Amino acid sequence: MLIAFDLDDTLVSEMNYVRSAYHAIARRYGEQFLEKMMQASCPADAFEIVNAPIDKILEIYRTHIP
Repeated sequence: MLIAFDLDDTLVSEMNYVRSAYHAIARRYGEQFLEKMMQASCPADAFEIVNAPIDKILEIYRTHIP
């Protein structure tokens, strides 16, 4: 098994990954959340906007394909 860490964002930009995750979360819970999520100062704040179970949001965040 190979585990790779992209510590310097050379493979995937972290912010692109976060934005992609926000889109995936909004597709599941409602597009009306997307704009406010994009304006949030951090993912934790963005997740609060959705007001859904955090375990479900984290599952989408961690497993979506950017």
